[in-house]
Amino acid sequence: PLSDTEILVQWNPPLENGGRQITHYKIEYDESSSFTGGGNNGPTGFISLSSVKITPVSDIQSVTVKIDSSGAKSALYLSGSFSLEFDGQKTGQLPFNASPLEMQAALEELCTIHEVQVARTIHCSPYPEVGCMEPEGYTWLVTFVSPNRVGDQHNRQISK
Repeated sequence: PLSDTEILVQWNPPLENGGRQITHYKIEYDESSSFTGGGNNGPTGFISLSSVKITPVSDIQSVTVKIDSSGAKSALYLSGSFSLEFDGQKTGQLPFNASPLEMQAALEELCTIHEVQVARTIHCSPYPEVGCMEPEGYTWLVTFVSPNRVGDQHNRQISK
């Protein structure tokens, strides 16, 4: 609940629409989980929501590459490459410090992704003398603007 009088309702549109455009959604509500609290053993009430007023929510996932120095100042540094896999498709190798545009291009080459937006942040060293001169890692935020499937794109696998 958002408050005592408001709730947030989210759903994915049906995969099939019977060949007809969906113009409205009927949202039924009731205090009873069986939806029999209203007249004729039906729900207390309902609202009709125009499908034009519905705004899709983009899913955002993060990818992080970071040194695990476990708090000890050491001679570790980032190098190498990695690839990303999504829905059975795999990108080519990306450099450890790939730019947002490089990651976006690699993901959009996959046939399972239409459009993504990518932003990157740098994890700086906690040591002032090093700062961001030798980054300890990067995090990319991938926004699925128009995925092939609706809903959460989340399926994490961590490599070591």
